[in-house]
Order: sequence, then structure tokens, then C-alpha cells
Amino acid sequence: EKKLNILQGELKEACNREHFRICGDLITANLYRMQKGDEVLVAQNYYDENCSEIEIKLDASEVFEESVFALFGITEVKEKTMSAVYYDDVEGTLGKNGIALRLRRENGEGIVTLKRRMHNAEGFSRRGEWECPADDIASGLAGIDTEDEGTNGIVRSAAQRGLVPIAQMDFTRKYAALKLDGSEIELAFDRGLFNR
Repeated sequence: EKKLNILQGELKEACNREHFRICGDLITANLYRMQKGDEVLVAQNYYDENCSEIEIKLDASEVFEESVFALFGITEVKEKTMSAVYYDDVEGTLGKNGIALRLRRENGEGIVTLKRRMHNAEGFSRRGEWECPADDIASGLAGIDTEDEGTNGIVRSAAQRGLVPIAQMDFTRKYAALKLDGSEIELAFDRGLFNR
């Protein structure tokens, strides 16, 4: 049992939460560059002060997913089917400014989400995220105020030029609630098809 605890500790360290969060942000910010069938994304890591390149594998095995759930003692894993369409203008203005705009559908309900990487503050990276229940992008954007005029202005300008779908994902999410270090989070893995 002692050896198992040591191995679980080592695996937990290997599952660097911050690294995976950064990878997720970089994938979202670079959707406009990805092509169907890509196995790796090479992108500038805007969280690094030198903006070094990072290589992100785009396909985690089911064995890895199961191992991570097991690591945290999760035995009840739920599953749901979802779809998401990402939007930008034809010039790619949102992506170039670190903004992702999507309409996600889950169980017939739509939600528009706007995400933007923010500048580092005192060594911590931040990402702004705003959501509004809506059936279409225009209605969702009308209900979102980021309280940041720079972000609002970029999004308004792109919307005036005309937003077009740039990517679609149809996927299954395996997820579970996880209590860790006094926080409750959703641990989730998405598996599906990415179409441009």
C-alpha cells in the first residue's frame, strides 16, 4: 500500500494541472490554425515571457483518461454528448487577439462563451471568460459585457465585419466532480471530431 501511495503521488505530480490548463487555453486560441486530422499543435506559448513554442499532443488515449480518474479515486464517471461551433471574422481578428467565441449545445440548450487570454498579473496568468444562454451568436453577444472596453471593441468590430463559423466540434465528454486542495472542480476529457 505504501508503494501504491508513492506511485499515486508521482502520477499526481505528472498530471500538472497548470500545464493542462495552459494547453487547453492555447488549443482554444489556435483553433483557427488547426486542420482535421492534426495530431499535434505547435503554437506560441503566450504564457511564457519569451513566447517560446510549445508542442501539444491532440489525442490522449482512453487508458490515460482512466488512469487519471483512478488516480483521484473517481469511480463514478458521467458522460454527455455536446457540440460546439467556434466563430471569427474572415480576417481572424478574434484569434489574433487571443479571443475565442463559441456556441455550445448540450441537451438542446445553447450557450455562447467568450474567452480571452489576459495579461499576467504578479506572475499568475489569467483568462477572462463570459457566458450567456442563447440559441445564436448574435443573441449571446448581446448578453455579454466583459467590462473591458478593449475586448468589447474587438468583438464588436469583428461582429460588424460578419462572424463566420471557423471550426466545429462534436464530442463526448467524460467528467466527474473532484474535490482537491479545498476546491471542487470538474475533471473532464473530451473525445470527438474536429471539423474546419
